[in-house]
Amino acid sequence: MTSSGGSNCASATRLVLFTPKRHADRVGTFFNGSLACDNAEATWRQLSAKGVEFVEPPTV
Repeated sequence: MTSSGGSNCASATRLVLFTPKRHADRVGTFFNGSLACDNAEATWRQLSAKGVEFVEPPTV
């Protein structure tokens, strides 16, 4: 996933997922990670508009 950001954002964000050697059995299992953004609701709206599906909207 790559995002070039909005008109007020000059940075790019990249998320790279890979499978280490001998760990193919872990594909599709628990991901112990987190992602952060400045405004969760705005990001949710932007991603939803692009077709990303969420289980539920963000909550505070």
